[in-house]
Amino acid sequence: MTFRCYSICLTIFVAAVSTIATTLLFAQDSAIAPVGYDQVQSILRKRCVTCHNIDETRGDLDLSNLTTTLVGSSAGPIVIAGKPLESTLYTLSAHLAEPAMPPNSPKIPARELDLIRRWIEGMGVEEKTPVFDSDEETDDRMTSAVALDAVPLATEASGWVSVEPLMRPAAIAAFAVHPSEPLLAVSGNGQIVFGNLESGSWRNALDFPAGQVSKLKFTQDGNMLLAAGGVGGLSGTVIGFDFQTGLKRFQLADEVDSILALDISPDGKYVAVGGPTKVVRVYSTETGQPTFSLRSHTDWILSVAFSPDGLLLATADRFGGVFVWNAASGELFHTLIGHQGPVRSLHWSDSGDSLVTSCEDGKLRTWEMHYGKLIAEQVAGVAGVLSFDQHPAGFSIAAGRNGKVTAWNESHQLLGELNLTEQIDHLGFSDGGTSFVLADAAGNIAVYAFDKMEVTKRMVIPTDTDRLQTLLTNLVSRESVESNLPEEMDLDQSLASELDELKATIATLNSRVEMIERQSARLKTQQRVLEESRELRELVNSDNFDDESLRLLESFLAHIDAQIEATEKLLQPKGR
Repeated sequence: MTFRCYSICLTIFVAAVSTIATTLLFAQDSAIAPVGYDQVQSILRKRCVTCHNIDETRGDLDLSNLTTTLVGSSAGPIVIAGKPLESTLYTLSAHLAEPAMPPNSPKIPARELDLIRRWIEGMGVEEKTPVFDSDEETDDRMTSAVALDAVPLATEASGWVSVEPLMRPAAIAAFAVHPSEPLLAVSGNGQIVFGNLESGSWRNALDFPAGQVSKLKFTQDGNMLLAAGGVGGLSGTVIGFDFQTGLKRFQLADEVDSILALDISPDGKYVAVGGPTKVVRVYSTETGQPTFSLRSHTDWILSVAFSPDGLLLATADRFGGVFVWNAASGELFHTLIGHQGPVRSLHWSDSGDSLVTSCEDGKLRTWEMHYGKLIAEQVAGVAGVLSFDQHPAGFSIAAGRNGKVTAWNESHQLLGELNLTEQIDHLGFSDGGTSFVLADAAGNIAVYAFDKMEVTKRMVIPTDTDRLQTLLTNLVSRESVESNLPEEMDLDQSLASELDELKATIATLNSRVEMIERQSARLKTQQRVLEESRELRELVNSDNFDDESLRLLESFLAHIDAQIEATEKLLQPKGR
């Protein structure tokens, strides 16, 4: 029998007996390091938060953060400090009581159950339920994300680090142009990377410890950079960096999914975020607490934007829904109807009296804010507007999926166009509007002169292909060594480290598979809904909306209900 066979057999054996061993371990933990909530939170995010989060509290239970976990459900507390066998968080997860969780699935791995048990056993006073000031205006059952005074700020004089090369060229997930300097910020390898648009060189970087960067936003004065990111399907947070020192000013938001939309109010007091949860949340930068949530959207939030005076907040989603809210109270101000596809960007006029929306239906729409009426509509000249920017002087640029870029003056007259080979994911004006920057799906960045529509600089984030080759070589070498190990090798010594590594790898892969399955189910259902809703729009807008059409509409709605029910079943987390 080969070494690999021993590894597989021993892994299966350990998994089979670990449940029994868990009970026996109760008396053997005195010498084991204590378990913190951060270790348990990652397990809950992976296994439970799909159904028990701030936006979907099944059983009136939210497991997305410590406070709501300790509050418990409508049936009472689920965690009894020091008593795991009396805590339903542990007993239901371990299938020691009914209803077993996750429902209709095997119980979660024994190692994760052991961490939950040890955390409950070792809970200290610092993990008691916090008491909120009753005067604070917060959502019910909603906790402070991370208050300013709770964030460990860097003690160094500067947070700047060197740029970490990518292993291969990749699409840029986040992009922001500095409002007054020729500087560009983009997402990198667990970093925010800064480039000089005049020289075309990469200057330095800031580490982003929370995962992958998904959105970047400079404040209007350019003194601070907001970076949103995390792990898709698991977490999302926002860090505010001082642009002079590179040090962290604050961290807020503890979302259960990635953040796709981000903006900060002109006075710097509020941050709005949104993403796949379909909920826009507005946080206070002074306390780190959410001030209110906006729940009218029916699809992923793609863009949020405060008006220049900070009085209004516009939000847009992937289904074409656009709403304007009172930024102080969260009350609905306008609903902007007519978009036939995802709305990717929102741009306010300097006065705040009008709003431009760019939509993947290929149109740019201008709305006045006194009555919420459409006052101008133009075809952007690109196939599906993915990115759009408007200079305060009124001229604008748009780009689409077909690699086409168009430039317009303040009277909506076409000034010029580009036909490029790659899809343009991001763009923005620079240098007072005399130039603009494009980033395509292949990771290429180019600076263009606006008046001539000619490229002046090209940039690509540094790559280290040798590093990738080294990793691949090491992997091949390791597999070769493992396959040629002698059968009589002492298993007690040779398999111990291999077993631990295999278990960790399997757990990581299972987590990724579950996340991909959930995201895939969402995407497939939402795509079907989008396609069928377009057909419904055409039907309702036609002159032939008769009894037969009404029956078709009823059939369509029943079909949607069935799809939603099927998706809910698909989204149930599966133990592996």
